[in-house]
Amino acid sequence: MNIQILFLKVFFFKKIINNPIKIYKNLIINNKIEAQDLINHILKVDPKKRCNMEYIKNHRWTCEGFDGPPDSYLEPRPPVHELDEEIIEELLT
Repeated sequence: MNIQILFLKVFFFKKIINNPIKIYKNLIINNKIEAQDLINHILKVDPKKRCNMEYIKNHRWTCEGFDGPPDSYLEPRPPVHELDEEIIEELLT
């Protein structure tokens, strides 16, 4: 994994945990309540309640103006089955 991507993931993880982002009902992004709904699902602190990429791709805001979810241009990656303990330790320090 690229070190910059890893840094960004850790940075945003710590930001979300330490400073939960609240999107108030009177804040409408580009007059799109759907975008607000999607952001709220993406930024859930509890990972079990957070939406996954499939949800994001099929969300009504993402698909707006299209016949369905956008095509992916990335090659499929194999799932991670083992975690590198050194990386986990580094993230926790």
